[in-house]
Amino acid sequence: MTGKALKNNVHYVKYRDMPAARFDDQVRACRERLRAMVARAELPEGARIDELQLRRESAASVRAVRAALADLAREGLIVRKRHVGTFVRGAPADTPGVLLKVRSAGILSSLGRRAFAEHGFAHTVFTGVQLALHPPAQVAFFGHEETRAFSIDDLPTLDPDDVKRACQGLVAVEAYNAVQLNDLARSGVPLVAVDFAPPNAAFDAVEADHLAAGYLAAKHLIALGHRRIAYIGEGFVAESSDPTWQARLNGWARALLEAGREAAPRDVADAGRSEDRIAETLASFEDADPARKPTAYVLATGGWAAPAMRWLRARGRRVPEDVSLAAADSAVYEAEGLTVAQARIDYEMLGRNAVRLLAARLACRSMPPVKVTIPAAFAPGQTARAANP
Repeated sequence: MTGKALKNNVHYVKYRDMPAARFDDQVRACRERLRAMVARAELPEGARIDELQLRRESAASVRAVRAALADLAREGLIVRKRHVGTFVRGAPADTPGVLLKVRSAGILSSLGRRAFAEHGFAHTVFTGVQLALHPPAQVAFFGHEETRAFSIDDLPTLDPDDVKRACQGLVAVEAYNAVQLNDLARSGVPLVAVDFAPPNAAFDAVEADHLAAGYLAAKHLIALGHRRIAYIGEGFVAESSDPTWQARLNGWARALLEAGREAAPRDVADAGRSEDRIAETLASFEDADPARKPTAYVLATGGWAAPAMRWLRARGRRVPEDVSLAAADSAVYEAEGLTVAQARIDYEMLGRNAVRLLAARLACRSMPPVKVTIPAAFAPGQTARAANP
């Protein structure tokens, strides 16, 4: 073996001089490390693989890393895009031999079956779950009776043994009862909660970055030159039954504070989480101090764009000519003939990665709880424009 001797007696080995056994060991180590990271959901679907970090963590050469990535691309675990990067491929069905096959899952929710089907977010997550299951796929539903009143942390009582007989694991959607979810997980039921990851969770979780969503919506309006940017949604509360709404609100506040602006409770039009309260909330909010009317609003959800625009129009304020709107959630893409400027989150990917986490849990029951976060990206739209000078 030859190499190049440099100063301080450091000897660097050229790649072509590396013994075959050592090179093969490095390739194998890289492959197995990436397989394990995917199986444990440390690299979720769509995640970009950092080749430099992989080299450092595996103590492998550039050539060994590239050879390992080429092998995994042929297996279907990853996809390499020229001039873009290397990414974890789609659903577990595309990655044979890496994750256990999940053919049955249970959906646990505080919603009844009909309400679940009509709930846009829940239905989209459910679609992702269905797409990720291996055929022949079976999905069981665990929810309340249709006629029963419910809250988002009010879950049906389940017998863990009945759940284990019905499916391989549970995906909790619109279910925010940490005590009950922990009890199920500790009884041996593989469980993944969607958009709910309390600090003491004994279960796995996949969540969207709602803090970033609120932050990006406010940053977009700041970049357009708006000085007073208010928020429509649930106000600041010590305990919320839906932490995602508080995360969007905190993202709005963070963006304003970073820009040297005040993020005060008086700048929040607190409509709770009710679309029916938008009109009365905006009326009292804007009439309270007409001199400080906002030139822009961050909406807690894109689904509120249409009713907010109708109320503003009735008051003689046009969107986006007089007031701009940016949503912190992609509940709707168009409203009143305009494309809504909003943070986009792939909720279908939440469902697909929930199944991936179930597969990881089935493959390694003893691993600690895993949390995977899906990023948000902002898409400019016609409801937001530069502030008038």
